[in-house]
Amino acid sequence: MEFPVLWRGEKIGEVTVREMPHAVAFSVDCACVSEELLRCYAETEQGPLLIGVVEPLERRLICHKTLSKQSLHDRGTGIPQQYYLSSGGHTERAPADTSAVSLSQGKRTPQLWTGEPLLDRLIEDHVITVRETPAGLQLSCPFAAGKQFPLACVAVACHIAQTASGYYAILTLTSPFYRT
Repeated sequence: MEFPVLWRGEKIGEVTVREMPHAVAFSVDCACVSEELLRCYAETEQGPLLIGVVEPLERRLICHKTLSKQSLHDRGTGIPQQYYLSSGGHTERAPADTSAVSLSQGKRTPQLWTGEPLLDRLIEDHVITVRETPAGLQLSCPFAAGKQFPLACVAVACHIAQTASGYYAILTLTSPFYRT
């Protein structure tokens, strides 16, 4: 059986699933899409199931994994039908999950990416919000004493703005190289 593998809502490869008497073999083959360390997950009713880390091989991302049928049974699942790559946050479960909420407009917009793995991971995990402005990409997160500050890695480039709901740290990226 073959199933598509998604990355950020796009099909980038396939997983071939071969059922054996006491095990299930998974063979993942995808296009190289990132320099990040990516993992292949299967979506099950009980949540994400890690298939394995995909490794680069001749301009492809490859992973071979065999799981016993008993381990799948113990997990309460059969052969999964949905697969995706993620940098480890296993938050990208379906194409519908690849949207972000804009702070100023409160509406859903297509997911935007910076090309910077750390910032993209924060966006993917919905820890920070991102929106496109005429000046470029605008990343933001709440800013308050004693609270987590996800943009600490780029704090020197942020400015603080006060809104009706509190203070926000805002980073504007003006590079034309970000991608959607």
